[in-house]
Amino acid sequence: MRTAKYNDYRIFRIVLLIILVIVGLFAYKKFVKAPCEHTAAGNTWITVDATCTEDGYRYKVCSECGEQFDNQVLSALGHRLNNTVITIEEPTCTKTGTGYKACSVCNEQLEFVEIPMVQHTYGEAVIENEVEHTLTQGASFEKVVYCTECDTELSRQKVDVEHTVTETISRVTDPDCINAGTDKRVVYCKECNKALETEIIEVEALGHNFEWTLAYNDGDFILSGVCTAEECGHIYDPSVDTTYSYEVEHSHNTACTDPTCVNGCCVYVANVYNNGVKVGSATATNVIDAVKNHSIRTEDGQIVDILEFAQYDEDGNIYFNISTYGITLVFDRAEGQTITEAMAEAWEKALRENGGYAEGVFKCATCDGWINVRVYNDLA
Repeated sequence: MRTAKYNDYRIFRIVLLIILVIVGLFAYKKFVKAPCEHTAAGNTWITVDATCTEDGYRYKVCSECGEQFDNQVLSALGHRLNNTVITIEEPTCTKTGTGYKACSVCNEQLEFVEIPMVQHTYGEAVIENEVEHTLTQGASFEKVVYCTECDTELSRQKVDVEHTVTETISRVTDPDCINAGTDKRVVYCKECNKALETEIIEVEALGHNFEWTLAYNDGDFILSGVCTAEECGHIYDPSVDTTYSYEVEHSHNTACTDPTCVNGCCVYVANVYNNGVKVGSATATNVIDAVKNHSIRTEDGQIVDILEFAQYDEDGNIYFNISTYGITLVFDRAEGQTITEAMAEAWEKALRENGGYAEGVFKCATCDGWINVRVYNDLA
């Protein structure tokens, strides 16, 4: 048993040796050659370019054996700076920006730079801090300009506005004799038409505008008056109109005359005062026997005092009848009208307008003048 096993190993080793020899022969034939001189034409360069940061290289490849030879190192080129700034963060009008300069070959960021802030953008001016115009000060305001991007105040200018102050007064309610009225006073600026002050002013009542009349009766003077203001017509009443007073005196403008056969009178004037201020006057004439000493010459040549023929009406006025000797009725006579017709028309007019009396005349025998008298028709 032991002998058979040994023989088996021996045979195996022999076979293995044969195989190795064959393989070795084949390999030698295949790969082992004589050294190549690399001189054949057609050798080529193979180049790997250098970069900015890494070396490159190149070598030849033999066209016969394919071996690489003549190896060379190509030094790194180094960066080439491009001065153009590439923006990372844009600058604003309140903050600087950032950027960098890169290699013009490989674009590697080489140098970081700060980008200056940009200029503010001016907006339209706006009005602020307006001060209104008053009586004691003019108006003013501020023109302010802001940046439209960041709202930063760029400029501020105060502007004073000149004003011209004037005033108007207009009637609101009219005063009347008794009641006060009101006016509206407005102080305003002529430039801006702004009302600066408004005031309601009381207008004093006008008081009555009396038309005064002074009457004389048996030595007594009686003052009366009627207000002429529209829609008033108030009659003077001493118990009500207590602020009024009056004084009666002889008129300095009209002289009193002693009675003659022509006239005789005394003129008085009443000066009317309101709170001591003169507001009017009225006159009264006291006839002093205005017809005294007038005479009529009778048919028989006698001169008779006219008062012998006088009558008196209920008011004490002197009158004469048409039948009185020497009295002639005064009347107008139209063309083609008879005396009787004209006289009748005169009496009719007297009844209509004068309370029944007409105007007559007589010739004074003393002064030889024609005297007008009041005549009643006692013949009717």
